Amino acid sequence: MLDERDIGTLSIQTNPVWVYDVEEYRICWANQAAVELWEAASLEALLRRDFKPTMSDAIFELLKDNLKQYQQGKEHTQWWTLYPQEVQKEVYCHISGIRLEDQRVAMVVQVISGQPVLGSELSESPSTIIASLWDKHGYLKSANPLFLEAYGGGLTHFNELFYSTEEAQRLWKRALNEREYETELYLPTPSGKQAHYLQLRVNQSKAGNLMVLRQFIKYEEAADKHVCSAEGTPHLPHRQQQMRQLIPQAMGSGEFCVEYQSVKQAKEHRLYAVEALVKWQSPQLGVVSVEEFMPIADDYGIASLLGYYVLEKACKQVMEWGLQGKPLAKLIMTLSPLQVMTPNYLNAIEILLKKTGFPASELIIHIKGEELMTRSPILIEIVKSLRLMGIMIASDAVAHFGQDNQGHRIDVLADVPLTHVKLSPSMNTSTSTRVLMEQAAREAHQCGLQIIASNITANWQLNLMALVGCGLYQGALAGLVSEKQGA
Repeated sequence: MLDERDIGTLSIQTNPVWVYDVEEYRICWANQAAVELWEAASLEALLRRDFKPTMSDAIFELLKDNLKQYQQGKEHTQWWTLYPQEVQKEVYCHISGIRLEDQRVAMVVQVISGQPVLGSELSESPSTIIASLWDKHGYLKSANPLFLEAYGGGLTHFNELFYSTEEAQRLWKRALNEREYETELYLPTPSGKQAHYLQLRVNQSKAGNLMVLRQFIKYEEAADKHVCSAEGTPHLPHRQQQMRQLIPQAMGSGEFCVEYQSVKQAKEHRLYAVEALVKWQSPQLGVVSVEEFMPIADDYGIASLLGYYVLEKACKQVMEWGLQGKPLAKLIMTLSPLQVMTPNYLNAIEILLKKTGFPASELIIHIKGEELMTRSPILIEIVKSLRLMGIMIASDAVAHFGQDNQGHRIDVLADVPLTHVKLSPSMNTSTSTRVLMEQAAREAHQCGLQIIASNITANWQLNLMALVGCGLYQGALAGLVSEKQGA
């Protein structure tokens, strides 16, 4: 669970994020994207807004009860219906806890996506929360607008939700005995018989027991069903949908693991740096490669937070190796341009380095993609700022030297203060590519850059890249560094 002093790490996210103080009925922190989502005149106006007049007791009891789960480190992802300026908006949110300075717990709400973005994969309406609050005698005390929309204003007693009084009494009795449980069953509604997923909680209050009922309408759509091939492997669209549903909670559950790939000197084979490589070990999906899940993380706006998480973990690990008396190796972190161009990224990195004690001069940020080659102004300015902080910058060499499709010479080094470039023998074995690699290596040396040969799996590849001028190498031949082994 986050602590309020770490709230600045949320600033690097581009999607709407806010911290809601349940007990005070107010938002106590928000980024600019959240201000726009809530259609507030300004951040100050959003922070002044009192949510109590528009919040039902049912939702309040639900949120207050969730705080107990957040204290235990639990997180969840669900659809929510918001009403900024009295206009209904349905958003898919990841919700977790944060400990405030006064030791109370608030909720961090991160909007993963709005319904239009997910429309290609979730073709039906989202399963938004229907919340209701019932007293100890089973009479309705409060309900949110979605409950009233589903049942109208005529329903007054818990029994009326079900096909039979016996079924209602059975569920009620079980809730009183177990205090909290979940079940799935069909309920009659004005729109017809629908499958509902129910969560029943019994809260204690001065007035006696209160039943909080949270309902999710379950749509029996093809996208929700496991469609497998003859080999038993889920088809890609379903796997992507699963990743979208699971990835927000994966970070809080510790499912993202970091491996450390050695970067060695080509002549002495001594350790020069370690590169932090992330993979997702999902209980549901198995091992998911970064190439597979990162595009989804980018779409959802959580790639920057994931990059921050991995970098912080790697900095702490390398520093720990240093405390154990092992050489403090340089650290390479590969990021996409989107991760680097996130608002407040520079401030977040500065805070991270100060927090972990990792020296900026030992950090190498490897930026993948073509934005540097196309001279993205924002990215170039960020790179220059990182260099002023002492951080080194690496990129892929072939993308920056040689000729473009029109035969014009490409050279971005006049604009970008790189310190390292990467070359890989596995990119292409054609003569033109080898010539281009040799030219890239030659021009990189002329600019005083260090060249890292990547994806080296055999000695012949290392010898070939050494002839080109690569003084460093990484890959299967260099091996991994385990956390226990250390640098």
